[in-house]
Amino acid sequence: MPKTHKMYLLVVQQEKISITCALVIKADVTEGIFHPGNQEGTHEAFINELRSGVAAWVRQTDEGRQTYEYAGTAMNFGDLAGIPMEPILKHCPNIKSLEFIDVEHGALSYDTSVCNEVEEDET
Repeated sequence: MPKTHKMYLLVVQQEKISITCALVIKADVTEGIFHPGNQEGTHEAFINELRSGVAAWVRQTDEGRQTYEYAGTAMNFGDLAGIPMEPILKHCPNIKSLEFIDVEHGALSYDTSVCNEVEEDET
């Protein structure tokens, strides 16, 4: 059994300066995708394998073809977020699990303060 690594990616839809939609992609990937110390290489390998798997799923299944046509032949992460991933992952040997987590309640700035002032305990 190949060793797997957890991977998290943030996918955002942005209009001007506002994030209008966001997904977190959670995946377990093998060494075939995960490149320690090379985040860009890991992302590129992940998206290339996912694109290949989605294309095979579209070509080989009615469900894939229907989803592709419904998406207007330009499928994106939003189109994938609402469907089961198992049929697609059959075509992605290095992606062992894939989950899309919809960020439904907006986004906060990375620099949003979570602690402004701390009072000393009087003990």
